[in-house]
Amino acid sequence: MRTQLLVALFFAASVSAQASFVVDASSGPGSQFTDIQTAVLAVPSGSVLVVRAGSYSPVLIDGKGLTILCDAGAAIAPPPFFFATGPFLTVRNTQPNQVVAVSGLGFGPVGAQFHDGILVQNAMGLVVLDGQGATVQPTVSPTVTNGASLKITTSSQVVIRDYELQGGLQSSGGGGAPLPQFGCVVDSSSVVFESCRLRGSNSLGASDQIRFGKAALVATTSRIELVATSVTGGNGLSTTGLFGPLQLLADPAVLATNAQLVARGAAAHAIAGGIAPAAGAQPLVQLGAISGTGSLRIDPVIPVTGAVAASVLVTTAPNARLTSNVPALGGVAAATCTAVSGSLVVVAIGAPAPASTFPGLPDPLWLGASNSFVVDFGVASAAGQFAVSVPLPSQPGLRGIALVWQAVQLGPTGVAALTNPSGTLLR
Repeated sequence: MRTQLLVALFFAASVSAQASFVVDASSGPGSQFTDIQTAVLAVPSGSVLVVRAGSYSPVLIDGKGLTILCDAGAAIAPPPFFFATGPFLTVRNTQPNQVVAVSGLGFGPVGAQFHDGILVQNAMGLVVLDGQGATVQPTVSPTVTNGASLKITTSSQVVIRDYELQGGLQSSGGGGAPLPQFGCVVDSSSVVFESCRLRGSNSLGASDQIRFGKAALVATTSRIELVATSVTGGNGLSTTGLFGPLQLLADPAVLATNAQLVARGAAAHAIAGGIAPAAGAQPLVQLGAISGTGSLRIDPVIPVTGAVAASVLVTTAPNARLTSNVPALGGVAAATCTAVSGSLVVVAIGAPAPASTFPGLPDPLWLGASNSFVVDFGVASAAGQFAVSVPLPSQPGLRGIALVWQAVQLGPTGVAALTNPSGTLLR
């Protein structure tokens, strides 16, 4: 109880209240804006937007720290005439001290998928995008270049929570079959996927059109944490071509170029390459799980279906992981660390800080000494679990605050290891 009280006081003392505004497409009581983008442009950096149910235009956050908390039923409306005009959510050009957090924003009614997906570009501060189970699978026009459901470039600390991100389709522009797209593209960035499902785009084809499958994740010169996240490459297709049976190729789960991959999870969080069904004399083909160059550190319990390229250095070892909830004020903030049974676990929470590394620890720390607090410590159970919970004060000024959980595991041999950072919001 004393620890919980201290943490509550820490929240109140160390996190400044943020200005809050209400966005309501129906201009209901207490609202200041009827569209999210209008509010984004008008409010000061660091503000919180509470978005009520309704249909809204795409959102662009440029050079500003901001929190957007969407109620159930708040979504992006279809573009005019179903012609894509760009990503439905863009975050770009933020500074290290600017935090962007968006919770619950997704597609709206049928046709809204004609927007492009999510774009995070040149974000130097923490970005937390919480899908709350939303699925993103865009269908875009040939004039839009993003293509993927999620594209992240040159960004230092991005957390993607609870999204299903599927490779979409891009119009060929000539009346032919659409072009399958990658699920996620990450370039020169550090990204944590927590409790997500990443899917590539499956093959499409006809007698005169060949559309191969696409990978779930393309990672270039980046650090990627897959935490309780499954990754599945796009499947191939068995069809009939002009000269007989035709096998359209699948794609691996991950296409890596100088990428550092860490997979923390359980048997439910598989990494699997796509499958090309048998066609005529061509047998069924299972594409590799990971192709390209880089490294992979993976829990031994995570299934890998398909080969990992020889140019990817693989280390198989238990990786301590941490997952957290997205709590409401007056509720309970909770986190669970999965570690080696019998190991000592120390769990901390605080405001985000630029990533730092320490000798002997391969993983970065996203917490700073001056603005973080040890919540609890103890020994992981026989099942390898150590859970903590913190009752939150009902202080409206704390709504929309973005925080980071992280833990350290000290194993029986005395070797320390950090978990992944887990970004969360106070709703």
